Amino acid sequence: MSDGEGFWDFSLRVYAREGVAGACLTLQEQLQVDVNLLLYCCWLGHSGTVLDSARLARALAFSQPWAQQVVRPLRGARRWMKAQPDSAKHDADTEYQSLRDAIKRVELQAERFQQHALAALTAASDTPAPPVERRLELMASNLKNYLGAAEIEIDTQVGNLLTTLLVAASDSDPAAARDKLRRSAGAAMEPTRD
Repeated sequence: MSDGEGFWDFSLRVYAREGVAGACLTLQEQLQVDVNLLLYCCWLGHSGTVLDSARLARALAFSQPWAQQVVRPLRGARRWMKAQPDSAKHDADTEYQSLRDAIKRVELQAERFQQHALAALTAASDTPAPPVERRLELMASNLKNYLGAAEIEIDTQVGNLLTTLLVAASDSDPAAARDKLRRSAGAAMEPTRD
């Protein structure tokens, strides 16, 4: 399996877990966070890789224009079509829905392409995945690096959303994930109760 497919499969598994889709979509909508980059941070950490400044710069150099010029316009078209009142849709409703579904498939292909390109920035490793504690630490650090570059503060609300992602991506318990994120983020994130 290629690294791109490995990243894609990892993302599908994590995204399907309870609460992850909602957390990611909230971060995307409220803070303009790129969900593929969130998942990339977790995938790297899961495999024992640090998102250093050079890799982050390359990831952003590709992902920002890709998202702006390809993914967001497709998403915008799909959402616009969904939001139209029934009276505004053409009489051939099945054709309208078929077109919207086709746009959704192309949007998904664009996101998959982005993940393949991001995975190509990381050399394949034959080393086994690190223990859960180390994976969690790396994921939290990688997320902090990405959000720092995006100038997004990890406050309590963002921290809670990221904790949902960390728990799902690392198979750890919420308290451990929150603790690692808090340590990585520093004082900006206030302690919260489970």
